[in-house]
Amino acid sequence: MRYTVLLMLLMFPPALAAETESEACKRLAPKYHTVAIDAVLPDESRVDLLSETHAWEVDWAPKWSEGVGQSLLYAIWTGKQPGLILLVKDRRAEKHFVLRAKLVCEKVGIDLRVEKSNGVDRQRTASDQHDRGDHAGRGCGDHQDHQPERTTEAADLDPVRYQDSVATGDSNAVTEVD
Repeated sequence: MRYTVLLMLLMFPPALAAETESEACKRLAPKYHTVAIDAVLPDESRVDLLSETHAWEVDWAPKWSEGVGQSLLYAIWTGKQPGLILLVKDRRAEKHFVLRAKLVCEKVGIDLRVEKSNGVDRQRTASDQHDRGDHAGRGCGDHQDHQPERTTEAADLDPVRYQDSVATGDSNAVTEVD
């Protein structure tokens, strides 16, 4: 009996684990023509998927309202169209989250996409909290141990100057204080 269970665990590992947010970002990156995953912005926030046209926030359907705010912030910083990709495990059970997101996104001009999560739901462990969103607003990348190089002063944070610096390739334009 013990060997049968072990054999099943070895034969079917994808069916035993739910997809994490990080895995979903990596899976979805080609579909959304991503140029950067987990791009760090001057305020140390992170764009989950950054394309030529969009700054996409990827989040679980129950966290739709957080995703709305994050996508708007990323759009301000990058000068790109805000986008929200909601990950759903069960479309029927989570339809009210999707409806709420749709109403708000249509009103404020956020492109909304809904993607089915791969894998089956399971009870999350402490190590999964990172990808569930319990990590101080960080996104898709595997950066639990990441420490920012510096703390950005409020005076350093100017989205227009950041957009201009990205367009011109001038990385110093972001950190100079007037």
